[in-house]
Amino acid sequence: MAPQLRRAGLALLTGLAGAVMAAITVWANLVWGGGAGFMGSASDQNPTLVVTPALLALHVALAAPLLVLLLAILAAFSGPWPFRLLSVLMFAAGWYWLGETVTARLADDFGVALLPGEAFETLFWHAPLTPALWAGATAAYLFTLSRLMRFAQVAAIARNRDLRQGARAQKARN
Repeated sequence: MAPQLRRAGLALLTGLAGAVMAAITVWANLVWGGGAGFMGSASDQNPTLVVTPALLALHVALAAPLLVLLLAILAAFSGPWPFRLLSVLMFAAGWYWLGETVTARLADDFGVALLPGEAFETLFWHAPLTPALWAGATAAYLFTLSRLMRFAQVAAIARNRDLRQGARAQKARN
């Protein structure tokens, strides 16, 4: 496999893993944290729509794919620490964006008018749980990013070694 294709595949895998980590932790925060007050309630705009963990998972799953492409692009460039740090900071910002988007959509379902940024603070933030999940997801993303990029680096070293050995063998035959 071409090195560029391998790196792109690993970057896409990293972006997908990051989006899944963000989605799971945002969903967990909604179910057990700030969104728990909505559980079992019927929506104002659609009374047959009752808030359940499955509905919250659907809301999160609809918003999370937007993170995949962004995280994959940043993972493709993450090699030295400044780029890796930028990728991790973007993951943390994406986690906030995902929580804000889902809770704003949930508030809209209930006819609650909130300003941008207000949904996160009002409906999503649950003091001990939210920071722990946010920090844990960010640390897990950093670990995933460093492991997958390390895998790409080891593959590149092995490829270069094989190329050098092939060049030596060709030189010895001549």
